[in-house]
Parts: sequence; structure tokens; C-alpha cells
Amino acid sequence: MKSIIGLKRGTVKLHKHKKQWRESAAETIAMLYEVLGDTACDIQHVGSTSVVHIKAKPVIDIAVAVNSFSDLDGYIPALEARGVKYRPEVNIDSERFFVIGDESDFFTHHIHVVPVTSREWINYINFRNYLNAKPFAAGQYEEVKINLLKKYKHNRKAYTDGKAGIIAKLLKEAFAWSYLGKTVTVTVLKSLSEKCVPVYSGYIEGVTGDNEPQEVYVIGVNNPGCVYTGTVTAIIYGQDNTPGKWVVAPAEASFNQAQIAEVILPFEQDTDVFIDSVHRKSCGVIVYRIVDGNIEYLLVKEYYCYGWSIPKGHMEAGESEADTAIREAWEEVGVRVTPDMGFIRTVEYTIQPVYKKEVVFRISEFNGESRVVKPGIEATGWFVLSEAKKLLKYQETCAVMEDAEAYIAGLHKGGAA
Repeated sequence: MKSIIGLKRGTVKLHKHKKQWRESAAETIAMLYEVLGDTACDIQHVGSTSVVHIKAKPVIDIAVAVNSFSDLDGYIPALEARGVKYRPEVNIDSERFFVIGDESDFFTHHIHVVPVTSREWINYINFRNYLNAKPFAAGQYEEVKINLLKKYKHNRKAYTDGKAGIIAKLLKEAFAWSYLGKTVTVTVLKSLSEKCVPVYSGYIEGVTGDNEPQEVYVIGVNNPGCVYTGTVTAIIYGQDNTPGKWVVAPAEASFNQAQIAEVILPFEQDTDVFIDSVHRKSCGVIVYRIVDGNIEYLLVKEYYCYGWSIPKGHMEAGESEADTAIREAWEEVGVRVTPDMGFIRTVEYTIQPVYKKEVVFRISEFNGESRVVKPGIEATGWFVLSEAKKLLKYQETCAVMEDAEAYIAGLHKGGAA
């Protein structure tokens, strides 16, 4: 294992993600359960080695949740007999710290023991889950780490201190994100609008961790009363990506980000916001050309999504599906398209752990040159159907491409494919 994990104390190295990290974590978790038994309420692999696709220090972080630190005291000799060394000099009020390593200060694992009801436990889990679900946020964190490594390769403390700002920002985002899809109880203050989608203002007590109530909009319900129980269906983010108000709706409702924007933006001071909603709607255009009798399709590769896709993007408030598809093709790859309104396909799929995605595709022939325009797009390429299907992430999208191939062949009456 030393070839893939382990680092001398005080130094910093970043390695590409390795699947063996998960295997090592699983072995360590099993050993800790053997020693601690039911004293461990939960044990989880956390930290950067638990985040797929980003570089990390080759030291496995494990979080152990306990009811009380006093429950742990009797197990310290048994842990040390298994190579888990207690480091009381590193303890803080909210955590007990252990390491696995050798006498030369070469460590392979950090073990963080925290109360199961603590914000520290919540933060460990939320941080991991958020970065795995949000490749762009994970990429931001990785970029900060790489820049710090250049400065502080032999100064672990300065490296760690340098991450504090981005970690605090991501933890705040992760905490809000963790409530998407959860049931909450809102104290309703007043009605803001009684149009086709009613809007109320309110707040939730006791969820922010800083003794401040969380402000929310309640939408899609008439006369919710003074107290309303519903589902967090969206988080509103400001220009600096700071989470703001939450949006609560009936559990059975399926408001997408464009619908939510239409009803809440009149009440937001900053209208340039991002709405992270459980229900997402995107529109795109299958852009094709015919070269030497072969149908070729334009795909884009995004930096932080680890794969290729059809040019597409989220609907905005007031847009039609066709308008969104046209705008996204231009913004992403500089292509002016005229969608063939005779072809329309809709696919639905889930994006773990919480999102429900609807994508509407149209089709357009294009014979010019594409180019990378939108930040976050790494490359564009033209591919025949068999190549495109190997690159696309979702099977539902591959089925749409097959329909497109048959439709285009029909339009050109056998002159292609």
C-alpha cells in the first residue's frame, strides 16, 4: 500500500485519484468496527481521497462518529495494538485525532473521532458528498490545492491554512445543498403573490448552525397557514455563489429552475442568480453535418463533467425550449442553428443523489466550423453515431441519437448513412 498511500509529516504531495484509496479505506473501516463495535455510530471515508477525479494528498481520512468521547477512552489501548496511534497533543474540543503510520512520521491514515450530533460530523459527510456531486466545485477546490502546493511543498501548515477560505465557502454551499429534497417546516410570514403560482415568504428555525433563521420562499400552495411542511426544491445562489434563500414546495410538485425563476425573481434584489433545483430542465440541439455520405454529430467536452455531451443548457425564465437550444449552441460552440421543428425528443433521467433531469432535444444541420466559446468547455468534435454513443454518458441520450440518425437519413432519402 505504501506505493499508493502515505506521506511524511509536514510535507505535501498531490496524487491523481486512485481506486485503491477506497479499498484501503474500506479495510481500515472494517478494522475500526472490529475494535469499536457499537461504540462507533458510523464510520466513513472522507476528505479528498474520497472525492473522485480530483488530486489529493495520499493520506486516507476516516471519520468516526461516537455518542461521547468518554465512550472511546476504554478502546484506546486496543486501537493502538492495531496500529491506530492516539495523538492527544493534536486534539481539539470537537475532535479526537489518531493516525496510522510508522515511527519515522510517515503516515498513511488520519482518523478523526467526532460526536455523531456535531457540526463536524455533518461537515465531513457534506463536503465529500457535495464535491462528488458537483464536479465544478471539486475542480475549484483542486485548483486552489495545486496552487498552494507550488508555494508550500514542504510546509504542511501553510498549505492547510491556505485552504481554509475555500473550504469554508464550500462547506456553506454543501450544507445548503444537503437540504435539497428534504422535508422542512416553515413559519410563513406573508403572501408575496397570489398569481397562478402563489408565493409566500417565511423562515426555518434551527438549520443554519449560526442561530440565524433560514429565509425561504414557499411556492405552489394556496393558503399554507402560519406553519407549512413541504420539500426544499431549490437553493438560490447569488453572484458570488453564496447560498441565499431556499425554495419550498409541495412534495408532489415538480417546478424546474426556469419556472422557479419566473415566480421568485420579482422579489429578489439581485436578479443575476443561479437556481439549483431538484427538478432541472435543459434544452439542446443535435447538430449534424454530412461528410462523404456519413452523418457526423457535434459534441462538446466539459472540463468538470468528465465526458462528452450534446450542446445543451438550462432553460431560463421566459424562454421557450427552442430559444434555449439556439442560445446554448451559440454560447457553447459559436454555432448558429435553425432547429428542425419536425424533430423533438425528450429524455428524463436521474442524477444521483437528488436531481431529476428533463432534456428536450431538437435537430439542426450545420456546415460551418465550431469553436470553444463558453468557459468550462474543453473541446468540440465531430463523430459518427457509433463513436458518439461510446462517448455519451447516458443511455437515454444514445437512444435519441439513434432516432436522429433515422430521421436525418429519411430527410436525405438514403443519401447519407
